[in-house]
Amino acid sequence: MGGKKKTEGERKKGGGENEPEVEVEQREEDVPKYLKDEESWKSLLPKDVTDPEHSTDFIFVPWRIEKMILFGMLICADSFTFVFTVLPIRVVIAFITMIKGSQLHSIQKVDIVKLMLIVIGFLALRLFHMPSLLLFIKKESLLKLKIFFTLLDLMDRLLCSYGENILGSLFWAINHPKAEVRKGHSWHFLLSIVYIIIHSTFLLFHISVLDVAINSKNSTLWTLLILVQFAELKGAVLKKLEDDKLLEMCAKDIVERFQLVVYLILLFFYNVSRYRENSITIFDIFYTDIGIFSAPWMNNLLTALLTVYLSELIVDWFKHTSIINFLHKPPSIYSDLSETFGKKLADLSRASILTDRSQQVFNKMGLVPVALAVLSLKVFAVWLPGFGLSMFIQIGAIWIFLFAVRIGSGYLLRWISSGYIKVDKEKDKDKDKAVSPRLFTPQSHRRNQGDSPAVEG
Repeated sequence: MGGKKKTEGERKKGGGENEPEVEVEQREEDVPKYLKDEESWKSLLPKDVTDPEHSTDFIFVPWRIEKMILFGMLICADSFTFVFTVLPIRVVIAFITMIKGSQLHSIQKVDIVKLMLIVIGFLALRLFHMPSLLLFIKKESLLKLKIFFTLLDLMDRLLCSYGENILGSLFWAINHPKAEVRKGHSWHFLLSIVYIIIHSTFLLFHISVLDVAINSKNSTLWTLLILVQFAELKGAVLKKLEDDKLLEMCAKDIVERFQLVVYLILLFFYNVSRYRENSITIFDIFYTDIGIFSAPWMNNLLTALLTVYLSELIVDWFKHTSIINFLHKPPSIYSDLSETFGKKLADLSRASILTDRSQQVFNKMGLVPVALAVLSLKVFAVWLPGFGLSMFIQIGAIWIFLFAVRIGSGYLLRWISSGYIKVDKEKDKDKDKAVSPRLFTPQSHRRNQGDSPAVEG
């Protein structure tokens, strides 16, 4: 015993020369134990990662987001074609009502003022000579083009938000007596005219910058698209978004995609008007014997237009895929957002063909079809010949085509909206079936069933 205590005391005094040997022995004993523990390993991954329901759902985001954007674009197309097809008819009906001596309805006053804004904006925009504007932009460098494009895109979004308030105030003012309008009807009307001219002018500059990039012979288009699109990605991904913010982002993407489609259509017709002969009309581009589609410049034009659209498509996919992956949300949230728009169009079946059926939806999206209509009239005016029979024939053909688009969009919106309503009702039924009767007290069950006796489970 004494020798043993002495040994322990020597270890304490001398620092213990045998301590490292003890640690080595323990480590040697830990190695086989560690290897033995590794044989019975267990997954350390969290459940939300190992579950494929949550880990790979972002792959299906492009399909979901495209369904929602196409549905939203259909709503925008319905409102946009309303301006060209139905609004003139309603204004004629309003003037007939005035001639008969009857009092105008509030919506008829809005229609007349809206058409006046479009005509005044179109006359003001005709003062801009588009070839001179394009020549001015061509002289600028790529960096300035990028700055112009970004600035014009930002101003378009800001002016859309301002336009909702300015035009809404005007439409409210014209349906109230002058004594109730604080600044008078003239103030609101003049402010709306200034707004329409400014907004449509920015849209004209926007489409002009895009036209310069499309017709450039170097890599200006690709460089501009990369700079602008990735700047949009930088401001959207890796941010925590609530459902309301995600709905606003989706609405902006819908309006942006729809405006891009309108831009590309306008640029197609405008560029064709550059190369066509004076004898070619708007109908001749659909005939292959004229040789327009076989021309080299047409192939380059179509390739550039398709490149612009595909770049926007891919950026939207990548942006929303990153958002879903970062927020760990299911892709079905985009179906829920589409259902939100569909519920607002639930009374579509009771609406007349002369009704702006998507009025209650596109205001939430941020689309101002009046300014976009002014831009479209400016560009399509290039196609129209001098005053005569040919001009009226072409205007009539365009009107018939747009009216057919409106009818088709109306039927599609009615069909899609009714589908969303049916799905919503089925969800409510499933929720009612999933709730057990035992969860209800006799008092709450009596409140749900009226005067029927309560049944306890």
